[in-house]
Order: sequence, then structure tokens, then C-alpha cells
Amino acid sequence: LGGPYEGAPVSLAIVVPAVAGPLDLGVVVVRAALRIDPGSGRIVASTDPLPAVLQGISLDPREISLRLDRPGFVLNPTSCAPLAVDGAALSPSGAATALTSRFQVGGCSGLPFAPKLSLRLAGPAHRSAHPSLRVGLRMPEHGANLARLALTLPPGLYVDSSRAQAPCTQVAYDAGQCPAGSRIGYARVWTPLLRRALVGPVYMRASRDRLPDIVASLGGRFHLDLVGKVDAVGGRIRATFTSLPDVPVSRLRLVAFGGRRGLLVAGTRLCRTGLRAAASFVAHDAVSLAVRPAVKTGCEGRASASRNTRSR
Repeated sequence: LGGPYEGAPVSLAIVVPAVAGPLDLGVVVVRAALRIDPGSGRIVASTDPLPAVLQGISLDPREISLRLDRPGFVLNPTSCAPLAVDGAALSPSGAATALTSRFQVGGCSGLPFAPKLSLRLAGPAHRSAHPSLRVGLRMPEHGANLARLALTLPPGLYVDSSRAQAPCTQVAYDAGQCPAGSRIGYARVWTPLLRRALVGPVYMRASRDRLPDIVASLGGRFHLDLVGKVDAVGGRIRATFTSLPDVPVSRLRLVAFGGRRGLLVAGTRLCRTGLRAAASFVAHDAVSLAVRPAVKTGCEGRASASRNTRSR
């Protein structure tokens, strides 16, 4: 396993004995850049050109084999759906041949799936206020990975249309040049695969639908994009994250700004009603779960302080 190479965050250094018949020509080192697809999380390995001539001797490889056998280095997916390892072999002249190998695991139905979701509104709770929203998610260890999440906010919370007029375009997002006004929060994701969390801003991004998408642009050792489609169902705002990568996540935290940068607006006094959101989860092994978590507002603490003041 090597460091950054050819713009990729990590690489492989493949050290191969160069033996041509009775001739031992030492070793050949071939580098392979390992890139992560930001949408699917799939690893794409691209090797440098294999040597055709070494020390004046023409090489004619007929077979290439690769074995990754370090314990714990490779993890199985948690989906038992048929998958494949895909690739392409290129000749020195540029001719290409597609390669594919079927891959499938079993035993997915025995994996636990018990995500824990928490939501909290902070800041002013009066009508027309712009509170901040904090969403927390915890996943059990060694369980099925999350494939889909749909979160429906409680009644009385809406998208302030006057602040949703300047989403980032797809071109600007791809270039890393989203305007400051399109940033609505930040996200942090912890995975046991990395020592440090992936962190990044959350943007409004233009879509073909009536409301813009929300996209968490997570950076760190690797880059991942978590895209949520925003719509309204039954007069309530819903964000749906589909096609989440089949990688283990231990914790996720998403914060939507409030105040002058807040996108959410209260249509009623939030302290006057018990708020509940609705969430549905689907695992990569197709197990589903629906919950209605309470949304904390901080009103309970203010009410308790007010009662204590009156009693004194």
C-alpha cells in the first residue's frame, strides 16, 4: 500500500520478480492509483503501463494474478445481491477488452440493523424563527450498512423559499466553487475504516425538481458525496438519501445552520407542540425500519427555568 499517486489519495506499489525463461532480471515495480468514486464508494484501480521491454529483452506476459491476503485488509459488503468486479485491459496499441468477474456473498439476513436517530432544534422557537437543526445517527458495529434514509421533518417546519434562490450549480459544485450563499450547514461521518472522520460543508445544489438537493461534500483521506433529494409529502419537508455506499459507518452528524443563514423557518411556535419527525431506513441487505423520533427543542429547559424563577 503506497501513498498518494497520480492525483489519487492512495496507491499500490506492485513489486514483481522479472523472470524471462532462464533470465532473472531483478524486479519490476508497477504503481496502481486507487481512486474512490465519490458517489458509490467503489474503488477504481488504474495501473501504469506494464513494461514491454526490460534490459533489452521483450516481455510477453500471459497471465497476471493478484492476491490481497493481509488479515482485515478487505471487508465483505453487506449486500447479498449479485455484484461484479469490472475492469478493462489495454494493449500498447490502445485496443481495449472489457473484463468482469461475478461476485456475491451470503448470510446477509443474519446481520443486525438497529440505527439510532436523534434530532434537535436550537435557537429561537417563535413563529417565523430560523432554528438550526442537528441530526445524529449511530449504527451498531458489525451490522448491515445503510443503503437508504428518508427523513421527514415535523409539521410546522418549512423551507424558506426566499433563501433557496441561489443553489450551487452542478458545474460549480464539480469545480469546488459553490457560492457562500449556497452553504447551509456541515456534516461529519465516522467510519471504522479510517482513523479520522470525513468532514465537509452541506450545500443546496440545483436539481430538476421544484426544490434543490442537499449535498454533503465530505473530505479527508477520501472524498464522498452524500446527495439528498428534497421534496414535500403531506405538507412536510422530506429529504431522501438513496444509493448510499455499502461501507460501515459508526456515526453521522449533520448540522443545518440557523439564524441569518438558516434555510428552515418555523411556521408555528415550536414550544407549543410536541414535535416528532418520521424516518425510514433500508439496509443493504434489504431490511427496513421505520421510526418516529421526538425532536428536542430546548423548550423544556426554558420552561423549567421559568418555573424555578416564579417559585423564588
